[in-house]
Amino acid sequence: MALPFWLTTVVAAALRFSRNECGNYALVFAVAVVPVTGSVAAAVDYSIMTRIKGELQEAVDASVLAAASAFAIDYQANSLAKIGDDYFRANFEAPEDIDTPAYTLTIGPSADINSTGESTGLALIAEAKTNYTLHFGSFVGLESTKIGARAMVNLSSATLETAFILDASGSMTDNDAFQKSTNAAHDMLLMLKQYALEMKIATKSDTAFAKYALIPFAWGANVGSASKNATWLDQNGWADHHHDQFDWTQGYPATAVASGWKASNKWLTRSTALTEIADSWQGCVEARAYPHFLTDAASSDLVPGTLFVRHFYPDEPDMFGGSEKNFPNNYAEDNIAGAGAGSTIAINGSNSGNETKQRERQFWTSKYNKFSLVADYAKDGLGPNRNCFGFEIVPLNEQFGLTNSYISNLNVTFSDAHTIGSGANDGSTNIQQGLVWGWHVLSSTLPYSEGRPETDVNNRKVAILITDGVNSYGTNGTANGSEYGAFGFLADDRLDEGLSNPGSMTTRQKMDAHTLSTCTNMRNAGIELYVIGYGVAAGSYEESFLKQCAGGDRSIQYYHTVDDSNLTATIETIRNSLIDIRLAS
Repeated sequence: MALPFWLTTVVAAALRFSRNECGNYALVFAVAVVPVTGSVAAAVDYSIMTRIKGELQEAVDASVLAAASAFAIDYQANSLAKIGDDYFRANFEAPEDIDTPAYTLTIGPSADINSTGESTGLALIAEAKTNYTLHFGSFVGLESTKIGARAMVNLSSATLETAFILDASGSMTDNDAFQKSTNAAHDMLLMLKQYALEMKIATKSDTAFAKYALIPFAWGANVGSASKNATWLDQNGWADHHHDQFDWTQGYPATAVASGWKASNKWLTRSTALTEIADSWQGCVEARAYPHFLTDAASSDLVPGTLFVRHFYPDEPDMFGGSEKNFPNNYAEDNIAGAGAGSTIAINGSNSGNETKQRERQFWTSKYNKFSLVADYAKDGLGPNRNCFGFEIVPLNEQFGLTNSYISNLNVTFSDAHTIGSGANDGSTNIQQGLVWGWHVLSSTLPYSEGRPETDVNNRKVAILITDGVNSYGTNGTANGSEYGAFGFLADDRLDEGLSNPGSMTTRQKMDAHTLSTCTNMRNAGIELYVIGYGVAAGSYEESFLKQCAGGDRSIQYYHTVDDSNLTATIETIRNSLIDIRLAS
């Protein structure tokens, strides 16, 4: 091998010095030549070895990070080793001075340890070793020496609780957006399952390293009819808006008490009306009173506004003439109070003829009886469960099969079962309610308490919202202003609560304002909120709105606009963020 020019110059100078016969220089040089030349040789080899080791370390670092980024896709050690090896070879060009490096990548305990000195997580460990041929090894009696590099990537040892909040409103049928959203949720679910499996193996524990929940929403969310006796539901009619659509004095010997209404010493509630018409609650709930619908505040009978009220779409009034209008959810005859003579209420000028008087009949409670009902009303999409979204929330769990089968069911039935009954009104989208129920599901307190304590620093609570970003409320031209949803009728002005100037705002602006308040509250509570805008146009109002939800300046990491071309890549990006890859050494 040819010597570098600078080294050739040094050797030539030394030779000239050795031929100098003046004084004792030759004698001195004879004594000094071996250590001097050895030092020069050692310096040369050290310089070359340092450069090679640095390049080796850079390639090893890059390789283990590449393997770690694939960690959530393929957990097999041999597959990860091949990824690491390929990346290492592509980034390290071996010089003639060394042998072809041997490369290994293994899965082992991380460098994170607990108070007892035990590893608390998982790591990928990459090593490369080679032999370097010494240029002047003869001076020290060596022909070669070993050079190596090692890198470890600690994978987060945190437990993950992830809520998938899926917009399942009618607008998500466009371009099969909902099916693609659920496919993305499935892919992420599989990654989390594999992560949990490997973490259990690495830590030799039964810890549930990953839990997942599904919150499909449209008008609101469905907690399941099995919750009918839950303490967090308003069982006695004490919540602020429980009786908004009911005039109990019209149909019962009702007495107002401090917290609600009673008849014959029994509480009058929406369940009372359901029992009278032999119908049942299908699991949907309304938004709580302000400000509680914006928070995860625990439910308490002592604070009735924190209680959840069952969804009950009231019977809208019949049309008897004059300027009265046709309402969409008419399933009981207003003037039939029961069976037999004397059970029919006279319809006259005092209670009919215009829309104001017509709407007053909406509050009559005497019509909630089995004799007044329209035959087979539920088959026509009518009744108290109209607009109750038919897909129940799946609480946090670590049962991959259960959650994945639910996703499959969502895909299969979405086009036919958006709501119980009519599918014509499921286009309304209440993103705020989807988000807040995602928060409830992640919480450690009721109505869902499967979440770990919020004080657990080794746990991450993650919400992933997939939506087209368009809030809507099913407005119509009746005196109610809209269909009945989580905030009742628009005419009830419940959407106005908490807004400084609601009179100057559109319905969508009101819904967007409440949505953004909920986003902020969730982030402030420590929830990592990722927002995926499906099919949202760049630079649009929807994109700006969803970026604000994701955190404004933080939206670079937490907001993604997707279409068919980059949905998979976006899921991988979020997955990498959740796994929390860190180069340890």
